[in-house]
Amino acid sequence: MGRRVLEPAARDARGARRHRGEPGAVSLSIASRAGRQGRGAGQPGHECLPTEAWERAFEVAQEAQRRAEDEQLEQVITVAHKGGAAALGLADTLAALQQGRAYQLLVAPEFHTPGRQCANCGAFVLDDLTSCPYCNGKLVVSTDVVNLAVHRAIDAGLKVSALDRSPRLGEVGGIAAVLRY
Repeated sequence: MGRRVLEPAARDARGARRHRGEPGAVSLSIASRAGRQGRGAGQPGHECLPTEAWERAFEVAQEAQRRAEDEQLEQVITVAHKGGAAALGLADTLAALQQGRAYQLLVAPEFHTPGRQCANCGAFVLDDLTSCPYCNGKLVVSTDVVNLAVHRAIDAGLKVSALDRSPRLGEVGGIAAVLRY
């Protein structure tokens, strides 16, 4: 069987390019970001392979996710500074988690710090205390209370967002929480 040559593409009502003679066949057309090279990429109306389209769509989705996380972090910072339902920094976030007020954690994946955990109630403590401030139980040294707090939040069904490449989160202590109240 010989090669089939497609006629020039026409646009449908949505603006997608459809090849004449092949109902349902959609040609993907994207304008790539500046600086991309190869096989005419970067030219308006450039026909691309589906894998190129998926790669570009993934890049766009990642960028949109990063922007949404940055906006959410800014809102959390603003609410916390106004005394609202948000916590900034490890001490306030751990206290909110212990009190059951946390709804979502925002954490920098590279943020780790030692502390103590109560053997009785499981509370996390940063201070160099010998007994738990909540139940007076024995405190056990932990090498990474941030990791323990993230696991506790996940076990409790809280949403945990790891914000990669977020210098702003580092400025406010590496961890923050959206609170229920």
